[in-house]
Amino acid sequence: MDDLSPQETATVLVTLAGLRSANPEVLRQLADALMRRPPSSNLSQTPPAHAAGPSDSSAAAIASPAPAPPPPPPSSLPTSAPGLARLSSQELAQVVSALASFNVRPGDAWLGLCMSSLQLGLAALPGAQLAQLLWALVQLGVRPTTPWLLLFESALCDALQASAGLTPEPASTSSGLGRGGLQPQPWGSGHSDRAAEESAGAGVGLGRGLGAEELVRALRALAQIGFQPGERCRSLLLACSRSQLPAMQPHQVAGLAWAVSRLGWQVDERWSGEFLQATAALLPQLKPADLPQVVGFVASSRLAPGRTWLRACLGASHAHLAQCRPADLPELLLGLTALDPGLFARSAAPGAPGTARSAAAEGGAAGPGSGTTTREAGEEELEELAHAWMSRYLQQCAQRLPLFTAAGLARMMLAVARAGVRPGQEWLAEACGTLASKVDVLAPLDLADAVTALAALSQGLPTAPGPAPTAALTPATHSAAGVAAAARRRQELLQALLQACATKLSLLPDDRLVGLAVALAELDASPGPAWLQALLLETQPRLEAAAAAAAAAAAATGAAEVTSTVRPPSLTPRLLSELIVAVAKLDVVPPRGWLRAFLLAAGRQLPAFDAGALSGLVWALVVLDVQPPEKWSQRLRERLRSCLAEQAAGGEAAGMGLGMAQDE
Repeated sequence: MDDLSPQETATVLVTLAGLRSANPEVLRQLADALMRRPPSSNLSQTPPAHAAGPSDSSAAAIASPAPAPPPPPPSSLPTSAPGLARLSSQELAQVVSALASFNVRPGDAWLGLCMSSLQLGLAALPGAQLAQLLWALVQLGVRPTTPWLLLFESALCDALQASAGLTPEPASTSSGLGRGGLQPQPWGSGHSDRAAEESAGAGVGLGRGLGAEELVRALRALAQIGFQPGERCRSLLLACSRSQLPAMQPHQVAGLAWAVSRLGWQVDERWSGEFLQATAALLPQLKPADLPQVVGFVASSRLAPGRTWLRACLGASHAHLAQCRPADLPELLLGLTALDPGLFARSAAPGAPGTARSAAAEGGAAGPGSGTTTREAGEEELEELAHAWMSRYLQQCAQRLPLFTAAGLARMMLAVARAGVRPGQEWLAEACGTLASKVDVLAPLDLADAVTALAALSQGLPTAPGPAPTAALTPATHSAAGVAAAARRRQELLQALLQACATKLSLLPDDRLVGLAVALAELDASPGPAWLQALLLETQPRLEAAAAAAAAAAAATGAAEVTSTVRPPSLTPRLLSELIVAVAKLDVVPPRGWLRAFLLAAGRQLPAFDAGALSGLVWALVVLDVQPPEKWSQRLRERLRSCLAEQAAGGEAAGMGLGMAQDE
């Protein structure tokens, strides 16, 4: 290898990688050879290919946030620089891609020198090679610096403009240097967006530009490192990807959906319409691992697919449920539930595998006068498909319970609960028994999700075993024993979750902490005085912080000085109402300091309380026998009257809870 020039070494490395049968260790040795300096007797007089080779000190550029220094004059470039620094940008990009294809990661010094050399020639790379370069770097675990990414964005934007038939704009416009923030904006609202869309969709050849695979790889790489390009680059990427949608393969559509969802980009109606049209035909061809990505994107982006699309999605995923990984099952159900929150509940799915479809049979045999005849045949077909889908889903989950991770099992139970399905005692008992053995490794958020799911799935199930049988065993006594065993498993899981949560309450965000208290209240369970005391101790400083935040927001609003540093309280009126109601249902008597903090936080947000939050607030205050100050009570009565007046003006009947709250 010592006799090869840097260009020859790079050619050998890339050629071997292209054979797909190379030894990764040989590729590593070739990469290391590019870091060596030539012997003094063999100093080449050939100038560096990219005319600006950096010195060894640039090896730290990969970790330095400072911009690259200006290129030194050719006369000052040492011919004894490492071979890596004497390769052209295209040769460097090919080497990086070849190493990534075999997952051969060079050392940090190698990567630092490579990155600093590349950034000087990014503009010379064609669009397809730019996308492949970033993808390869991400596969090697490299997160480029922000200055490097801004130069990459500028080069990518120029390549996208060229491929779309647009005149490249100055770098300050096409890059993210003048973006004015990274807040994602809806695509398709500006003149430049429309120009990019029209040009990209006009059928201009992408010979030098990016094809479908390169576009998806570029987007996935940007999403993986969490880099938000500027508005112009974002618009061009979306425009080009929209024009490529009809030609995309199923895995490319799934990758596009994942990337756009991960980046948090909003798309316009035309883009979403063409995406739904393209995916409708590809749904049966999607792999089981790709389905959750597409469904999750459609749900999170609120693309509002029609019933035909939803029916096709259910049919395609139903056929692949047995091949879905346990890690993908929760996200798939959560996405489908978000598309139609009441679909699975309406389908009257029985839940537990092997259970008779009694509810559905009763509904189907109700006759012409039952109201079911008013539904369209298509909707009935969709609900029947949803029933079959959920039955198979629960069966697959039950068969693979040991294969779920602790977090995955908690999330799967939460997904079933959000779908409005009650799986039955046997299914829930098995899930509870499996999760109870894995509670020790659950993260705080997963613990809260597990308690929330357990509360929802336990509704309507007996919580205490019946009396001990005195006669001979009968089918009825066997059934009673099964009920008692299922109740014990749920109780054991609850106690394990509470014990694990006791020391992790401070790690929960406000909404999860309140949700945990609400779930415990729904379970009609007594966590114990020590646990309840820990809950009060954790929520009191949060109530004080919410009161301070509300006061700061009110002061800033009054002074017309609202700035980005003034944030609304995270304990919203809804959360405050849910918290006090949960405390009242848990039969805990809060200390005066806690009540004082609560009244202060709620009092400063009373104008934002809606009718439902007001009803819960008044009910809890009455149950806890709290006597607020007269001024506070007067403001509460004024808000109650205001809500009643708003309901009357809107033609709504006053809710029973709000009317009773006014009486109180």
